[in-house]
Formats: sequence, C-alpha cells, structure tokens
Amino acid sequence: MKNKGLIILSLLLPLVLSCGRGVDEIYSTVTLNAVCGDMNLVSIRVDNTQKGNFFRNLNTGEEYSYPMFVNGTCTLKILKGVYIFAFDGIATLPDGSTCRVRCYEHRSPNDSVNILDDSEDLTFELLKL
Repeated sequence: MKNKGLIILSLLLPLVLSCGRGVDEIYSTVTLNAVCGDMNLVSIRVDNTQKGNFFRNLNTGEEYSYPMFVNGTCTLKILKGVYIFAFDGIATLPDGSTCRVRCYEHRSPNDSVNILDDSEDLTFELLKL
C-alpha cells in the first residue's frame, strides 16, 4: 500500500510543480515614451473613457487605462502578449500652455507590438493636432 502511494505521488509531483508559473512571469512592466518633434512634454492626460483611446491585448481583448504621462513617459503593468494602442490626449508644455496630441502608430493589428519580456520600453511619435 505504501508503494502504491509513493508511485502515485511520484507521478503527480512533476505535474503539480510544472503548473506553477509565477504570477510575475506572465506580466510585463511597459514604459511608454511619447515624443512629439522637438516639443518638451511636461505631462499628457488621456481621457480613458473615450472609445478611440485604448491599450488592448489582442490575445485576450483586455484593455488597460493610461496613467498620466509625466515628462512624456508612463509605466503600465500588463499581461504579456500582442498589443495595439492609440489615444488622443492633452499635452501640457513647459510654459503652461496645452495642445492636443494623438498616438496612432500602433492602432491596428498590422502595426501591433509584441510585449513578451519582463520589461519593455516603447517609444512612439505623437502627432500634434
């Protein structure tokens, strides 16, 4: 009877141990770097409630909200996968003035980005509207 228990345990142990991918292994920390010509961007505010503003995982359909961009940069913790993203935002410049900007380079599946490493830096050009 003891041997039977050991055999079952030895068969199940590799199965149990192999399923234990750590939660951190399936997520990536992504730093988004927005550039708009020679403009110095103090901040960019994205209205996440607008339908055209999205950061979407094509594998799962899950969408993430954009945090505030500070000095043209923000960071997201997302599930690894293939992503498309786009947004219109309000950029604040060093003199306090604002202007509308658009991120559009990765808005369709043909322009998607693979985010598969534990951390990724993505730099993209904004269009001033």
